[in-house]
Amino acid sequence: MCEALQHEAVTISPAHESFETAGTKLAEWAERQPVKAPVFVMVDPYGVAGVPMTLLRRLLEIDRVEVLLTFMVRDTGRFIDEDNYEKPLTELFGGDAWKECAGDEYRDRRNECLLLKLQDVVRTDVATWATPFRVFEDERRTVLYHLVHLTNNDLGMREMKKAMVHQSGDMTFWPVTVRPPTSWHWKWTSTSPTHPCNDDLPRPTPAERSASSSCSTRTIPTAFG
Repeated sequence: MCEALQHEAVTISPAHESFETAGTKLAEWAERQPVKAPVFVMVDPYGVAGVPMTLLRRLLEIDRVEVLLTFMVRDTGRFIDEDNYEKPLTELFGGDAWKECAGDEYRDRRNECLLLKLQDVVRTDVATWATPFRVFEDERRTVLYHLVHLTNNDLGMREMKKAMVHQSGDMTFWPVTVRPPTSWHWKWTSTSPTHPCNDDLPRPTPAERSASSSCSTRTIPTAFG
């Protein structure tokens, strides 16, 4: 990311601070500016701790500030009943709206419930738009987290959606270790590779059985991901 920001007008200042500390300093600085510069805040917590809704609200009250929040839903949905999740979730949601997702009726849809509840909270009095972009954990399309774009600017929302659609086509993303299905292709071969006999191979046709009594020379389609 730092390499992409290399520009004579850009100064990179690394700091080892929590989001609460750094975000508060940023809000104080932005509030003092007579002419508001555009500010894009990326909030990427480890888990869900350390991101109070009060600070998100303060930042988004400042004109021309937008936030891209990483909202981890996979593990949060799994461990929502654990005691150590109660305090950080209450801070993130600015209340106990998240607790409804812990009920049995949402047992199979907790990830979805958490996102919808967060959007409800944000759209009430924090940001006009809370646009989510899914990031899958693996090829099974298990949602690992959402990137939630928060803004009070209609143009900002449209530009972000345009950029995300341009990047992925459907506003969903995959980890670097898994390529999206659109990049998969199938190659069929009649000469290689060969596979030893095993139960996973398709049953030979009568013609195949008459041609050879061994399956060691049969070939099957090979997928290249």
